[in-house]
Amino acid sequence: MQQHSDLAASLVRLPDADFYHLDDARLGALQEQMITMGRYEGMVIGMPAVADTARGETLPLLWAVRATNLRNWRVVGKRNSALVVSDLLTGKVSVQDAYFGPKKQNLRGMPMSAEGDPAARPAPRGATVSTRVLDVRGIVNLPWQPGRYAVTMLMHDWKSNTATVQLLRGGASVGDAALRALRWPDSEAAGLANKPAPPAEWQAKADALAGPGMVLELVPADGAGAPRSLLRGAARVALAPGNLAADGKGPVQAVLRITLLVASIDQAKPRKTELLVPVLGRAALKAGDVVPVAFEAQLEAALRETLPPATYQVYAVANDVVAGPLELAIAPSARPAQASP
Repeated sequence: MQQHSDLAASLVRLPDADFYHLDDARLGALQEQMITMGRYEGMVIGMPAVADTARGETLPLLWAVRATNLRNWRVVGKRNSALVVSDLLTGKVSVQDAYFGPKKQNLRGMPMSAEGDPAARPAPRGATVSTRVLDVRGIVNLPWQPGRYAVTMLMHDWKSNTATVQLLRGGASVGDAALRALRWPDSEAAGLANKPAPPAEWQAKADALAGPGMVLELVPADGAGAPRSLLRGAARVALAPGNLAADGKGPVQAVLRITLLVASIDQAKPRKTELLVPVLGRAALKAGDVVPVAFEAQLEAALRETLPPATYQVYAVANDVVAGPLELAIAPSARPAQASP
């Protein structure tokens, strides 16, 4: 089971300039520190807090994983790792294979997850540490211009910490006029005002959250034997400039993008769909305001496909908040979900 460790996270928090000079000696020292961390299993990432696009062409991300040999057999990292990048100006989310990005995978000779007899593996309880430096810009084709992003790594049922970065250009950030241009047209935002809401108790759960965060639950869709594919969530999220309605004069003050990711074993890039959740009210909102929202979705209808029998891991992303995973097990005997009309 993945664990979270402040110590592990602290090992990848470096001065911004150091991320551009991570040689084998520095990575080896990090591996030596992590290998002595007792029973800790998990992964952590670190990256510069601020990067100037006028001074370099890459955005380095340090990725460290500590796992037992048994875990490495159950989930082959190279087949199951995805980089999730959330644009904190627009709320849009990009996801790519962490090893290959948009390029075709080359996994010749790489075993499948849980292939063969685990008992035949040497020292199944022994641990390994791996470290890599990735270029976020190259993996997700990041626009090389001022912006703000939140980055998280997924490895099937493991989730890293989330790191954020502000991109500048010659020391300058995004201008006010450009930020206003990202807002939702009021006519489009108003069209979401009557969108069906989840049960009232979920809005109450959102209101009760102490700070930014999200809780998720998978519930039976509609009767015995149906797959657990109805997802409900409650969240408190800081609004991005692009979440705001253009003039805020209608019933919808903002539109929150919630991206659902459904990961399956040995498919590095998860299935992805987006929900648009209206934020209703009369008081004007501004970027950075933390708002409570509740939402629900029938996953297969949202994905526009019937999920084949398998065990999936479900995540939800809203700006810099990443929730999950929740396990979704669909048995061969489960009745396929009915798509929404």
